[in-house]
Amino acid sequence: MIKKIRGKAGISPVVATVLLITIALVVIAIIWIWASRSIQDKETKFGTQLSQACAKLNIDVSISEGNVEVVNNENQFALEDLILKDTSGDLHRCGLGPVSPGDSKSATILSCEGISADDVKSIIPVLKGDDDVIYNCDNDEITNF
Repeated sequence: MIKKIRGKAGISPVVATVLLITIALVVIAIIWIWASRSIQDKETKFGTQLSQACAKLNIDVSISEGNVEVVNNENQFALEDLILKDTSGDLHRCGLGPVSPGDSKSATILSCEGISADDVKSIIPVLKGDDDVIYNCDNDEITNF
């Protein structure tokens, strides 16, 4: 014989649906965080991720009299090139070539794909990884020059 229990009700279908959606979103968020941490920047130079190498760069850049000059005070990483960002956000590669640690190079602004010295807003260093992969240090733009 089945006995009915009075006064005890289950959760409503609306609450159950909200709970299921919330649980699904939490599981998706956990998977997303795990995946984003495991699929990070894998390009390296001397065992250091290039994104971390960009943050450690120690370079001095100056622009004067139509020239851009860079001094690489770094003791480990060579600077592959510089990209000049103008006031409208366009990028102009300079073609300096590699600047070894402790070395310096200069180029005319005109060789940087047609940008004038007054239009330079920031400078983006460029590194080369172990497998000759070029990496732009977009998150480490230089604004003081």
